[in-house]
Amino acid sequence: MQRMMADEGLRSREQKRQKLAPLSGDEQYAVYAARYGTLETSKDRQFLNFHVYGEPDEPVTLDYFFWVIRNENRTVVIDTGFDEAVGARRGRTVLSSVPELLAEMGLPAKDGSTSCSPTATTTT
Repeated sequence: MQRMMADEGLRSREQKRQKLAPLSGDEQYAVYAARYGTLETSKDRQFLNFHVYGEPDEPVTLDYFFWVIRNENRTVVIDTGFDEAVGARRGRTVLSSVPELLAEMGLPAKDGSTSCSPTATTTT
């Protein structure tokens, strides 16, 4: 009896897999990550209660990225993070502005169809 139930579950999973259609050209996306900032700091400054771990403090580099996800019909920019003024105020090294990097990618900043940030999503 248990064997039948296990076989039924397996068949059910296989049937579900078969329902997923292969991606067509409109549904396939390319994903790009662009590094626009960095921070040279220490583990003690970045991790809460780092002293509790009993490990020696050492330098650490944090990098900041945004992502572009696009296909022939749609472009999505995700997590644009901070601009140069905010980066300077927070002690981050801005390697390049997000609009500059978008332009280098052939995507003027105002041409994005959708942008997502940690706090909001807007469609333009």
